[in-house]
Amino acid sequence: MNNEQLLIAFYDNKRGETFAKNPDLKPGRTMAFLYPKFHYFFDGQTGLRIEQSAVQEGRVKILPYTMDTILKVNDKIWEEKDRCQKCQKEGVELNRCARCKSAVYCGKDCQTADWNEHKKLCKAFTEVKWFTDKNWVSASVKNFRF
Repeated sequence: MNNEQLLIAFYDNKRGETFAKNPDLKPGRTMAFLYPKFHYFFDGQTGLRIEQSAVQEGRVKILPYTMDTILKVNDKIWEEKDRCQKCQKEGVELNRCARCKSAVYCGKDCQTADWNEHKKLCKAFTEVKWFTDKNWVSASVKNFRF
């Protein structure tokens, strides 16, 4: 990932303050925007202008994961699932995790044995899979001007 900055301006009846005070807006999290449009600001900068309606309609989402975690999970979603995630056994019928539908196991024993490791990403799998069919632009939460 490069560290380019993108101007994101939130427009609401309180000059963006409503969103700036969101308790989920913390460094290390990822902010995602559904179907954003670039805007040319009067000062010559380009960026995203996010209207209050986008926030109210749920087209802005803050994920409690770093961009690196999201990319890692995304890669795992798309990789071939031809072996047990725990023991790497191939050529057997594999069962998917009921929650995320991404992790695959040859049986209950492997799934149980892998749970402590898998649970760290299970919820992230679920959230990232929801995004895969959408046209999102995301930016790491760092310094945003309101």
